[in-house]
Amino acid sequence: MIRPIELDLGLIVAGHGRHYTVERVKLAPRPVQTRLPIWIGGNSKLTRRRVAEKAQGWMPMPNPADVARTTRSPVVETLDDLKPMLTYMRDHAESVGRRDPIDIMFMCSDGGAPEQPDFNAQQHLEALHAQSELGINWSAVNGAEGSSEEAFDALHRYADEVISKQ
Repeated sequence: MIRPIELDLGLIVAGHGRHYTVERVKLAPRPVQTRLPIWIGGNSKLTRRRVAEKAQGWMPMPNPADVARTTRSPVVETLDDLKPMLTYMRDHAESVGRRDPIDIMFMCSDGGAPEQPDFNAQQHLEALHAQSELGINWSAVNGAEGSSEEAFDALHRYADEVISKQ
């Protein structure tokens, strides 16, 4: 188990577990939160139960049917695939007496990628709105594969065409 050691200059952690050892690792700058949020990713029922019981956020993973056979993880190709997973997690949270909300982050590929010339920001915004109606309140966008300048340009475009329109 990792335990914090308080110092004036930051937060030092130390601890060990079955597969790791941490000795005096400094976290700087010191986190603003007094309780750091824990996010868990994955699609299994066990993952969703753990989120409902212990975490502040859940990151379901897009998982096409052909990949799901290999990963042995539930298929998530559409929001319709995600709905029953959200219901299961929320029902379990209620059953264990959880009162605080659970943040949810999901990828949105509708409209394409902002580094592509045919990126459709309006289609992307509509998909984000549909996600929001399910309670998904965080989104992630992948950066452009290429130079740092191309990645910066893609994220700048995303900021201009998507974030500024929210």
